[in-house]
Amino acid sequence: TRFARASHIDQAVSTDGNQTPALVDVIGRPDPDDYAEIVYSRQLSVLGVFAALRTPATAERTPSLIRRAPERAILVCSQLSAGGGHLDLDGRRHEFQHPSDLLVLDYSTPFRLSTDAVTDPVGIWVPAEVLGRDGDCIQHEIESVQSSPLARATGAFIVTLAVTAAVRGADIDTETELAAVDLVRDLL
Repeated sequence: TRFARASHIDQAVSTDGNQTPALVDVIGRPDPDDYAEIVYSRQLSVLGVFAALRTPATAERTPSLIRRAPERAILVCSQLSAGGGHLDLDGRRHEFQHPSDLLVLDYSTPFRLSTDAVTDPVGIWVPAEVLGRDGDCIQHEIESVQSSPLARATGAFIVTLAVTAAVRGADIDTETELAAVDLVRDLL
């Protein structure tokens, strides 16, 4: 499914005309009116996958959004091209330089993610219950920005899986999805 959205909006609109509540507020940088994004997204049997191209922006998951659009999932993403930014989470700032870094975010907690260049994030949403989480925030267990050899290998696998499924529309078997879940669980 292809999604396109521009500027700061409250809903994502798919090409079939369906609207879904946005999971993050997105504001273009430096000017909110300069923001544009194209996202390929697809729900598989276990995971959600996406690949995007977006202009510089700040994406924020606020307490208000968490109440309006609760999401019990872990976002794990990397990026195809070089670039970077920072993640404000739990009162701390985490710098990242993709594509070698892997971001791991709990969508049930507030965060603010900012980039200053065009980015192409690619990743997966893993339902928290699939990971066996009881609702505890993962940032207490793991750094949200990972750059270890395991994180880079996981990122390469996730990028391949997400691009193949979301952009190319290939069928992905459940065993492959569960392999991605196992890699994320190993990181945690």
